[in-house]
Amino acid sequence: MEIPELPYTVPRVVKGRVIKKVPAGSTMEKEAAKQSWYVEFFFHNSVRFLDTDKVIKSLGIASS
Repeated sequence: MEIPELPYTVPRVVKGRVIKKVPAGSTMEKEAAKQSWYVEFFFHNSVRFLDTDKVIKSLGIASS
């Protein structure tokens, strides 16, 4: 297996459930904003040690 040029896969946004019905007084955009979502990607290079705290800090994501 060749090592890819990027050390990670292409990020994709994983959204919440599909909205089937919009309540009265709301919009599709408001209901979509209420859904949970996250960005998913995976690292390819398992040989090199990866300090996840450093990556999270460099991305500006608050770790809990």
